[in-house]
Amino acid sequence: TQQFHSGDAGIFKTISGWTDRKFYVLMNDVPPGTIVRITSTSNKSICAKVLDKLVETKGGAGLLLRMSNAAAVALDMTDGKSTVSVTYFE
Repeated sequence: TQQFHSGDAGIFKTISGWTDRKFYVLMNDVPPGTIVRITSTSNKSICAKVLDKLVETKGGAGLLLRMSNAAAVALDMTDGKSTVSVTYFE
């Protein structure tokens, strides 16, 4: 079944994705290894693999997910928090 979530996204730094375009996210309530489609408010979208659960950190309360910095650049979201839509299949 298709699942849909919407909320704020943060960014984490990684060296992955800059040349191979393999994007990663940290997200709760989605099993690790799941491929999700993330769509920004500018209607750009990417597919990313869920690595693990999202750990609450300072300044990260209420986030739906954290995406790799390469994924954020691909979505034109370089200013910290942004609203995104996420779809995936269970």
